[in-house]
Amino acid sequence: MDMNLNMNTDMKEPAVQLIAMLGQPYHPKRVQALLKPYGVKRMPAPKSYFNDTMISCAKASLRMDLYRIPKINELTGLQYTNPDEWIIGAIHFLPPGSGDRIEAPYPVTLPEGITMNSSPEESIAAYGPAQLDEECEWPGFPAALSPGGARA
Repeated sequence: MDMNLNMNTDMKEPAVQLIAMLGQPYHPKRVQALLKPYGVKRMPAPKSYFNDTMISCAKASLRMDLYRIPKINELTGLQYTNPDEWIIGAIHFLPPGSGDRIEAPYPVTLPEGITMNSSPEESIAAYGPAQLDEECEWPGFPAALSPGGARA
């Protein structure tokens, strides 16, 4: 399975470009170039003996969860093949106070015009209500999510 995505450089919103990087190999210089207008001068390379790590960027109020191939394959059921790559598994746009170095919210508009200062009502209007009772399958845990918890 080819997991390489050609990034569309015509996309205007950095949040949309970051979201498009989910499931793609992590390249610090690509992320830094995207966040350069927000004062980000460098993004660190992942350094971990484990199969997962977090990369934080306090200036952009952002955290990325990165995974080695065996771990991301286990979590997603996909079949990434290059064992030397770190794959972007999650991107967290952080509010102030979510970490000891996070002083300002993620500074850019998120998809659908939402910002970190948007009210819950504005988020629901943009994305719709949470779907808490839908069937889903996770590797090793097929279940339904409901307000009362998971059920098999």
